[in-house]
Amino acid sequence: MVSVPEPGHDEIILTAPAGGQLCNSRACASAGRVAELVVTYGVLADRGGWAGDRRELWPDAWGRSVPMCTGCWEQTRALVIECRPGLVIRDLAGAPAAAPPATEGQAAPDPAAGRQAAVAVDGERWREAAQLRHDHAGWAIVWLAEAGEFRAYKRLPGARRDTALAAATASDLAAQIGQAEQPSRPAAARRGQR
Repeated sequence: MVSVPEPGHDEIILTAPAGGQLCNSRACASAGRVAELVVTYGVLADRGGWAGDRRELWPDAWGRSVPMCTGCWEQTRALVIECRPGLVIRDLAGAPAAAPPATEGQAAPDPAAGRQAAVAVDGERWREAAQLRHDHAGWAIVWLAEAGEFRAYKRLPGARRDTALAAATASDLAAQIGQAEQPSRPAAARRGQR
């Protein structure tokens, strides 16, 4: 077993998982999704902060190692980078233990390169999600790489439950948010009749 160096302040270390280890997400584990990396969290808080400081991020995870699939890691990474802009991520993962063997005359696939390509492709979507969050304050908006869609959540005035929206493109989601924020026609008509 390889020992993982202890992450520093505002640092995350990525390492390769043990073969066959499932993603920590309940949904992913139920689906049998294998972890592609292990995320070890350092202290994600301001130096000199106090216990319960709102700038702390996931104190229960500090020092813990969590197996994740690429989709879960991308969601986590986007949130952590947004909340902790000075974060350092050290990728020590290399090739995961569960990488398929090469066939004769064919080079073994490079899982790290595949992970980097997925990150590059989804990077633009994460930027679009960040722009949507900026443009539509109060909405929780994420890009779900595994599902290939944007999702937005908000409790609208007068609603008993959160509004949940999904779209394949940022522009489609923005249009849905605009529609959801419009007052309903019957209510607007009633106000106009008074």
